[in-house]
Order: sequence, then structure tokens, then C-alpha cells
Amino acid sequence: MNMPNRLILLGPVIAMTTLGACTSSDNSLEDARYMSCTELARNIGRQEQRKEDALIDGIGDDIDMIISKTDEDKTASTISGMINDLDEHDADQSLKQLNQIFRQKGCV
Repeated sequence: MNMPNRLILLGPVIAMTTLGACTSSDNSLEDARYMSCTELARNIGRQEQRKEDALIDGIGDDIDMIISKTDEDKTASTISGMINDLDEHDADQSLKQLNQIFRQKGCV
């Protein structure tokens, strides 16, 4: 399979991944309103870790893209980096909302 065909096939995969991440975040944020402060703190920690992991993975993808010798490897690193960027953004948005719920509930 040549490179343009691979990119055409990757488009729907990226879209589904993005939509799936957003949907799962929305559901967990709705559940967060009914969590105890301890559960909420755990979820905040998970989102912080998710955000940090996506950032580190994205940096690795950027380095891979720079040192890759073939166009296919560069494209793969670029796509992986974009997915990590989306995941980092989603984790950041979830983290902001969880922190807001944490404060609204009066958790310390």
C-alpha cells in the first residue's frame, strides 16, 4: 500500500480516536459531580498523569520526526504526535473541569 492510501485510511482512525476521547471525558466529568473528594482527587491525579504522558510522548514523536530518514517514518511520527497533542489537550480540559468541581464541592 502506498503512502497516500495509508493517509486516507488513517483519517477515519484519527477522527474516531478523537471523538472517543471526547465522549469518554464527557461521561467521566458528569460522573465526577457525584464522586467523593477522595475519588475526585484520584481522577485529578490520573488526568495530570495522562497530560504529562501525552506531552512526553509528543516530544518523543517530534524527535522521531526530525531524525527519521524516510517520508513514511516522518509521516507516522507526525500523525502520532498529532494524536498525542489531542490527548494532551483533552486531558488539560478535563483537568480544568475536575479542578473546578473539586473547588465547588469544597474539597481541600
